[in-house]
Amino acid sequence: MLQLDASELATGPLAQWPSGAESSLLAEQSDPDKQPSVIARAVNGQHAVRFDGSNDRLMLNDNIFADTATPKTLFVVFSSDDYQGHLIGTGADTTGLFMSHGFALGLAANKPFIKAKNNNSGSWLLSPENVKARGPQIVATSISNAGSEIRSGCHITRSNTMPMPANLAAAYIGGVHDGAESFTGDIAEILLYDRALSAEEHNEMWNYLAEKYEVDAPPATDANDNGTFDVCDTGAVYLKAPAITVALETPDALRDGTLANIINAASPTVADPHTTTSHVWSQGDTTLLFDLQGNYQLEKIHFWNFNEENYDVDAIEFRFLDSAQELISQITVTPQMGFGDILAEDFSVTVSGVRYVRARLTATNGQVEFQNIGFSGVLEGTAP
Repeated sequence: MLQLDASELATGPLAQWPSGAESSLLAEQSDPDKQPSVIARAVNGQHAVRFDGSNDRLMLNDNIFADTATPKTLFVVFSSDDYQGHLIGTGADTTGLFMSHGFALGLAANKPFIKAKNNNSGSWLLSPENVKARGPQIVATSISNAGSEIRSGCHITRSNTMPMPANLAAAYIGGVHDGAESFTGDIAEILLYDRALSAEEHNEMWNYLAEKYEVDAPPATDANDNGTFDVCDTGAVYLKAPAITVALETPDALRDGTLANIINAASPTVADPHTTTSHVWSQGDTTLLFDLQGNYQLEKIHFWNFNEENYDVDAIEFRFLDSAQELISQITVTPQMGFGDILAEDFSVTVSGVRYVRARLTATNGQVEFQNIGFSGVLEGTAP
């Protein structure tokens, strides 16, 4: 068992983080330039190890993620607004393989994920929970041949796909061996078991960590088995074609791709890899009008941005309109550039009575390229 608790560390640069539980395991970094720092009272009054998102990282003295045949249960208490970063485990040393190779827990598009993959084979689970501006939180994951899951905040995601991680030599915390996919944020505690915990044990550990770090712990009850705990379930649905439609207002035509590509992502957590047949590309400011085919209380906007700097979308103005196309409210967002197979970045909103959404997409270089836009909300007049 690995038990790393920052409360037992002295503040300042961290060269070694020894495991408790009478274990010889430890995480270490001999290079002072790459050492994270222990910060006092960083996570609700508790010490935490802070990673700078540049080159900070620790290496485990024993690669406990190498034994892929052994079930594992992992808990991490952390705080971060990071868009993408490696928390703990093995990771590839090649750019572009962050989500596809290794056995690790990380953040992608502000969401926790667990991978036990070797290219297209193995397990990949992404939580819909957006960590941005959430403050201290817990993520827990179980990986085994019998089934895997990831739990974060109000959500739990499961898969029966067999874990098949690439055989990589070393395990790291905060970034892989060359500093790629470096994590920005604070880690207060890591617990790793070399077995699958029972449901009772899992809830007991979750509640213990929640109390220790003063993190909200909604009851893990999901009566309709939709992946959202009942106390958090608003009844929101993901809106995509054919339930909604989209029209191009400006320019007169797309340069490449089709309008159908804009609203065809199967779910808000699915990857939408860029291809010349899946993307949407226009030149100059681009205005789209979405018809939600009903009045909704919108909760989230999901946006899959392109993954190259010269073509990605730099800003989007969303105008929320009622059934008469009168303005209710508006927001402007500055999306992150996509990466890898492109996941959605989520933007939280709270606006009622929305029938139409007008979106104006702009880019400083005049090239507007992206993969998808979706919405989540509650149809007004329905109960969760």
